[in-house]
Order: sequence, then structure tokens, then C-alpha cells
Amino acid sequence: MRRAITLLLAAGCGARSELGVRSAPDASVAARDASQDGDASPAPCTTSSVAAETAIGALAQDDDYLYYACTYAPCDVARVPKAGGAARVYATNEKAWFVATDHDFVYWSSLTARAILRAPKLGGPVVTFASTSATVAPWGIAFDAQAVYFADDESSVWRVQYGGSLELLADHQPNAALVARDGPWVVWSTTNGIARAPATGGPTTTVAAQLNAYFVTTNGGTIYWTDAATGWIARTPVAGGETVTLATAKLPIWLATDATDVYWADLTGDVVARVPRAGGAVTELAHVKGPASVAVDARCFYYASTAGLARAPK
Repeated sequence: MRRAITLLLAAGCGARSELGVRSAPDASVAARDASQDGDASPAPCTTSSVAAETAIGALAQDDDYLYYACTYAPCDVARVPKAGGAARVYATNEKAWFVATDHDFVYWSSLTARAILRAPKLGGPVVTFASTSATVAPWGIAFDAQAVYFADDESSVWRVQYGGSLELLADHQPNAALVARDGPWVVWSTTNGIARAPATGGPTTTVAAQLNAYFVTTNGGTIYWTDAATGWIARTPVAGGETVTLATAKLPIWLATDATDVYWADLTGDVVARVPRAGGAVTELAHVKGPASVAVDARCFYYASTAGLARAPK
């Protein structure tokens, strides 16, 4: 059945389309941003609370800030300095599966509006960036220099060019959820495994046939993913090849990677942990009730749980 497609880009009074803008930050804007959001300058990592919100289900980051949204109960979509401080709120009373950020905007897959929404990172109007149907909810979001990619809960994967057009990359992908980019490929999880397709469009290939694959991320030509039934944290080459199970948890629902390790939040195991990307011993980093997401940078790892958003040294 032909799907009704809507792509709404803000234009006119009060908002305008700025897709694909990649200008260097103006010094006066950066100074204003720091004064409004608090000191975001790098500092030695210490164990501390970053934000008090207890329903965070999705995290994103840039060099200085954490961006968050709530999946399990309505809350603000906001950002907060990694060192802690005043939050900049983009939207209130929202539920979202995923949050992501590029140079200029923060995006979230709104369960409330059933659309990809976005707002300028420095504050401004919230606009509908993309919607495939009034009854279809978007899930994971990924970026490259040309487009934004997302999955929806009608088992489709989409590409939104910064110029404004919306293209169907893949259909009949059962419960397509999280999306990632690596080299020429778009990668996503389904209840049949991990699939990929060329970012510019083309045939879909199953890379790992595994029931209940859920979270997926990529790093250096390798897909890292979780299985909601077995609790696996696994890796598979983007090009295809052997799948290696790195660790097993109770319900690992969020992954992050750095140059050496894979980190995960185990929602029902009440632990944040890591394992070397090459394989090895698991290190438990934090024991906390209901960790739902994790992020990592050069100094710290960050995790959201029922106690709020916190950080600790790696």
C-alpha cells in the first residue's frame, strides 16, 4: 500500500529551513551560549550528578553538552553542560525514543507528535522536520553530511536529504528500530537481525541474522549491537562476516563506544559496564537502579538511571 508521506520544513515568519548549514560558530554566539547554559569548559572528570531528571531514556552529546529526552514518561527535551549546570529546555512534556544532534540542531523522535522534531541548539522554535504518517512513530536517528536517516514503527527506514526530499531506503524491515551510519552504509536493527543498505539507496543485505536485535551503533567498520532476548553485546563487521559475542547482560538497551571499549546500560541488571572492543574481561563501572542510556567521551562516561543523569571517570 502506498504510504502517505509528509515532509514539513519550517519556513516563513518565526522559523526557516536551515538544513545542511554547517557554518563555524560566531564568537559572540558562543559567548552568549556559555553565559546562558553555564560553564561548559573541559575539567578533570569527577563522579557527580549532572541532572536530576529521573525518566531519561535517550542521550546524545557534543564536545560540551549532553542532550536528553525521556522515553518512559513525559519530561523536557533539554541539554545540560557535561560538568553540570543549568539546562536549556527545547520542549516540555515530551516522550521520545531517540535524541541526536548535529552542528546546529537537536533532533528527537517524538512519540507525542509522531514525528522527528528539531530545534536550534542555541534555542528557538521547535519544528517538524519529518513525518511519514500521523499514526506512525519514528525511532532511531543517524546523520551524515548529506542527510538524516531514521526508522519508524511500520518497519521502514527513511532518508531525509538536507535539501528537503524524503526517500524510502528500505521497507518490510520487521520492527526496524535503531539506525547508524558507517562509511557508505546505513545500518539498522530488526527483529530478524542487523541489516544494511547503501546510504544513497540500493539493495538491503542482512549482516547478522539474530532474533530480537535492538540497539545498534558503529565504530571503524564494525557494528556493535545488543539482543533483547539473549542479552548479548556483540560485534559484526559492516561488510559482513563473523559475529562475536563480547558479553552477556540481563537487558542491555543502550551502547556507546570509544577507541578501545564498548559500554552498555543494563536496564534490569542495574549496572553500567564495559568490555574491550577486541574482546576480554567485563568491567562493571556503576551499580544503579534502572540505567537506560550511556554516553562516553575522552574523560568520562555518563549514564541515565532512575536516580538521574550522572557521570564518572572512565
